[in-house]
Amino acid sequence: LVTQWNIGAGFSIGARLHARSGKLIGTFYVDDTGGLAREESRLPWFVRLDAQIAYSWQTSWGRLRLSFEWLNTTLAREPSELACSMDALSGACVNAYLPAIFFPNLGLRSDF
Repeated sequence: LVTQWNIGAGFSIGARLHARSGKLIGTFYVDDTGGLAREESRLPWFVRLDAQIAYSWQTSWGRLRLSFEWLNTTLAREPSELACSMDALSGACVNAYLPAIFFPNLGLRSDF
C-alpha cells in the first residue's frame, strides 16, 4: 500500500506499507515406508513501514525534488527461515530472522 499527500507549496509526505502473510517453507523427505513426503510450514507475518517527506521546485531548465526517506520505521525483522533441530528429544523449530534494516535515505531527483 502506497500513499502520498501533496500538502502544497512544493511539500509532500508519503508512506509505504509492505505486508507479507508468511512465506511458505517446505522440505521433501523419505518417510518410514520409503515413500517421498513433504512437510510444509509457514513463516510468521512480516510488516514494514517506510515514510518520506519531500520538497520540489521549478527551475528554469526543469524540476528538482529533494526527499528524505526513512526505511523500515517499525524496525521490523524479516523472518528468513525455519530452523528445526533433528534431535529426537527436542525436535523444536525456531524462526530465524534477518537483522532489522533501518536507515535514512536522502534523494535528489531532476526532471527535464
